[in-house]
Amino acid sequence: MIWKITRIALPVIIMTMICAPVLAEAETGQSIHGKDISEYWSISPDNIEATQEASKAIDIDVSDLRQEIDWLRNELKTVREERIKKEQDYKYGGGFEFITRFGNVISYNADPRGPIGPENNYRLKFNYYRDFGAGASFDMTIDTMDGGFDSSVMRDLATSIIDIRGSLLADLSLSKPVLIKGTFGPGDVVHRDTGGVVPSEDYRIFRREYPSFMFATELGGFDVSTSYIARVVKETGEVATSEVGVDLRRGIGMVGGLGEVEWLVRGRYVFVDILDPTSMDHDSFQGIGFTFKQSENIFEQIFFDMGSSPSNSGYFEGKIVLNNIAEGSTDVLLSMHSIGSAYRKPFINNVFMPLNIFDKYILNDTVDIGVGITHRLSNRTALSYRSDIVMNGSWKNDDTTPGTSFTNEITFSYFASKDFVFEGSYRIYNVPSGTGQFGDVLPKVSDLMSVSLKYLF
Repeated sequence: MIWKITRIALPVIIMTMICAPVLAEAETGQSIHGKDISEYWSISPDNIEATQEASKAIDIDVSDLRQEIDWLRNELKTVREERIKKEQDYKYGGGFEFITRFGNVISYNADPRGPIGPENNYRLKFNYYRDFGAGASFDMTIDTMDGGFDSSVMRDLATSIIDIRGSLLADLSLSKPVLIKGTFGPGDVVHRDTGGVVPSEDYRIFRREYPSFMFATELGGFDVSTSYIARVVKETGEVATSEVGVDLRRGIGMVGGLGEVEWLVRGRYVFVDILDPTSMDHDSFQGIGFTFKQSENIFEQIFFDMGSSPSNSGYFEGKIVLNNIAEGSTDVLLSMHSIGSAYRKPFINNVFMPLNIFDKYILNDTVDIGVGITHRLSNRTALSYRSDIVMNGSWKNDDTTPGTSFTNEITFSYFASKDFVFEGSYRIYNVPSGTGQFGDVLPKVSDLMSVSLKYLF
């Protein structure tokens, strides 16, 4: 450090010692080495020669000074880059939401009318990310979900609120390094509407991390990953249901009007007894999927999967994503799920399935179609619409088909600043049979009116 300071200061000191007498002479006598200083301000051959003579007299090595300036510039650049990298090494952020809900306000069953509310709740979500370099990172999320003021359940900090993720790159003498990733969390957390104010929120799912680990690398041009997931964990910590999976992906490249195409082959084995995976309940699944990507904002996905049952064990998922269309002001999501009546065996419950557009499980013998549209009205306002219809495997949605429903919601958002967002929503929830997904008795018609304030940090 002393050497660096000396390298910077020494040229400055020498310049001061040389120039001070000359400047003093110029100030008092207006001359340099006997010549009038004004002679140096005009350009002529004589003055140029005189200037060169004056430079020789002062005897300054400009090349050394230029080297010192270049060195100082590089030092400042290094300090700046180190500061930026340090800022990127760790990131944190999140949000706080306070929401008030009213139910059965405009559309409701007249006899009897459900409770109106209000129901108040808050949600705090915080994320911390740290990059240790060389492919190693740590990521933690704290999410209170529905554990707010009027919630009938208190979420435990250690087992329900915290998600942890970690990863590192390991050189295992393969063609590419191996990504090793581990996660820990509560898995799917189910919300119950015990007060009856918001029936449409009953069995809403907060999808969290499961205890798992994964190995991923590239072999022969294929992206290969294998994973273990503890799908069901008892309160004692014992794993009740496990899943082992293998994914194989590869990009095909541009294919005509389909865009950039990637295919996926997936195999999964789900079992109960981790010490003897074939002795108790178990099941296997084999699937294939394709992604068609026209641009960063426009793509389609399809996925086909089959369980081990001889019939009605198929699953189909289709998705269309259109972001920043209509001059960058609109986002559109279209999704469809169709599941056979024997796709999952009873012991598997609802694990490893995507949720519908309102964060609900999609059960066996179900067809689910969802639509989501967001339109930015201005820099500060946006209007969103969500709709989801749940039918049985025969595409029926009426008073004779339990578990079917039809949900519509519209939301207006006002961005007061980059940190504060006000939202108002109205939702109508129709259950034609009066029986919910899991056999619960629900009003055939109910609504939800909510107002929320979000603070982002």
